[in-house]
Amino acid sequence: MPFGNNEADRLIRNLEDARDMATTNAKLLANSKTAETLAGQKALAVPEVKGGNPLTYVAPVAAEILGGGTECPARVLPERWR
Repeated sequence: MPFGNNEADRLIRNLEDARDMATTNAKLLANSKTAETLAGQKALAVPEVKGGNPLTYVAPVAAEILGGGTECPARVLPERWR
């Protein structure tokens, strides 16, 4: 026998411990969908609305209120609407 009983028992215990750890890890990670779940949450996340410069909206609104947006030049209209 290449090992004595003490060494053989210790080796067997170490192998059994390693097997138990591998089995536990396999059970913990089996069918793990963490990456899929995180990717789905990221895809469905509502984008954060950041404050814009309100002056960028003043000119179009003012033009519409003052009548600048009521006229539509003939070149913009389709032929059938003229």
